[in-house]
Amino acid sequence: MRIFFIFSILYFISCCDALAQLGQTKGVLKMLEKGKPDKAEKILDKAIEKNDTLPAVLYAESMLLFDSSYSTFDMDKSYTKLLQSKSGFSKLDEKLMEKHAKIGVDLLTLDKLKKRIEKAAFLRALAQNTERDYIYFLNVFKDTEHDDQVVLNRDSLAFLYASNEDT
Repeated sequence: MRIFFIFSILYFISCCDALAQLGQTKGVLKMLEKGKPDKAEKILDKAIEKNDTLPAVLYAESMLLFDSSYSTFDMDKSYTKLLQSKSGFSKLDEKLMEKHAKIGVDLLTLDKLKKRIEKAAFLRALAQNTERDYIYFLNVFKDTEHDDQVVLNRDSLAFLYASNEDT
């Protein structure tokens, strides 16, 4: 009975901590909406200090890293954080999923951001138009709607290079 009581208290404390972080995450998202990535970063740093594995925190970090006005914009790192968020989200209990949904973090939101990042990465690969960049896209951004086009472009470039070397 005593052990149950201790576990109950620990669970309550962890839930309160998660709720506080969700509030901070909501603040980060609001700052990003207002176009203030530097303020968002300060709030996010506090949330990360408490728990850097909470899906909402990872989502907010992904959003910040994908904000082109942010000084350390990093599309690839944003994608990694988003995938971590999706993985963690699927492991949440129902109560925490509902709390995440209240601040706008759910599977639909995560999927929308994933598609936006994948499209931006695809456009980057198109702009650079090298075999190396197409291969990088296929290795990092797996199973996207752009894969067929990327493979076609990569193969076309490889054929072109091979043709030029043979002549």
